[in-house]
Amino acid sequence: MATVNVTPGILSWAREQIAMSQQEAAEKLGVQVERLAKWEQGKEKPTETAVNAMARVYKRPLALFFMEKLPRSQALPEDYRLRTVEGRPAETSRELIVPIRQARAWQSIIARLAEYDETLVQAVRVPLARLDQEPEAIASETRALLNVSYDEQLGWRGVDEGLATWRERVESLGVLVFAMRLDREVCRGFSMWMDSGPPVIGLARESDQARIFTLMHELTHLMLRTGGICSEFEDHSQRGLVERFCNRVAAGVLMPRALIAAVVRSLFRDVTRYWSYENLEPVARALGVSIPATALRLEELGMAQEGLYEDIVGRPAAEIQRRAGGGGGTKSWPGVRIAERGTNYSKAVFDAWARRSITIADAAQAMNMRAKYVPRIGEAVIRRQERRA
Repeated sequence: MATVNVTPGILSWAREQIAMSQQEAAEKLGVQVERLAKWEQGKEKPTETAVNAMARVYKRPLALFFMEKLPRSQALPEDYRLRTVEGRPAETSRELIVPIRQARAWQSIIARLAEYDETLVQAVRVPLARLDQEPEAIASETRALLNVSYDEQLGWRGVDEGLATWRERVESLGVLVFAMRLDREVCRGFSMWMDSGPPVIGLARESDQARIFTLMHELTHLMLRTGGICSEFEDHSQRGLVERFCNRVAAGVLMPRALIAAVVRSLFRDVTRYWSYENLEPVARALGVSIPATALRLEELGMAQEGLYEDIVGRPAAEIQRRAGGGGGTKSWPGVRIAERGTNYSKAVFDAWARRSITIADAAQAMNMRAKYVPRIGEAVIRRQERRA
């Protein structure tokens, strides 16, 4: 079988970048680990079939393996995770690396489109925040910027409408919000503040209520101009200080003191400082947020017993809303892809095609859909925006 000339260092680089051992890679490639080692050391040349398999297993374009020099590695966002949802130590796995790499690829597409026509992309209007500022003040200013009234929030027909609206308002700040194929066990979400192009928020698969809180948490990271990889647990280190700050801003945006107090009064005749899990449910439902987020906010405001939040997040995962959520929208191909990539991304790709800046094949590739669906993207985006109006 014909062999091909590749740069040996790229073979090991591509494998290591996806956090895969030689043994595991060899098994997936269907070769002996000794053979893979010789390819990576340059002692033997791999076959064309083997290189094609590496591109698939390592999730890299085939052309990368024929580059003369190693590509520049991009560092992951700051990792703020303490442990996983199930209590295991957090680790940098390919289940985390691949979605972040995908988000960067999507962001790169929009950044390149903006180089040709800056009007295709919304201007970034994410405000700047500092850790020495008061979280409540930042939350109040952020909520005003997102333009969500109390009546609007309480009037949403369901939590899916709430998620769609909060996501749209965050996107209005020029942020790309992606619904990633990322298990919440790996992380709740991540954010990236880029040197060029729009900032990014990636949301894991979990309940819509939990995604709403993660969305605001990651927006706060962007306001700090840091980005991060996050779970729902805090610690008492400097890393934990940042997470506590982001949690408190997110809670303040979603549950202002006056709003949560009004909801509690409307639901309970006698307001008590001692909360049970069952009593938290109707409050969380009314506000369209998760039960842990509600517990965190009530405790923070002095409206609940100390330790309530830790008690709630310490419960078995099945007791707390854990339903894996999608991105919203219809199940047509345009709807599915727009739900995944968000309105900002989808509209930029469609407008670039409509203005003939890119071909229909380019647009189809950017949206991962058949070319025949590309003309429907514009209509689908408009329908989503009309439903929010």
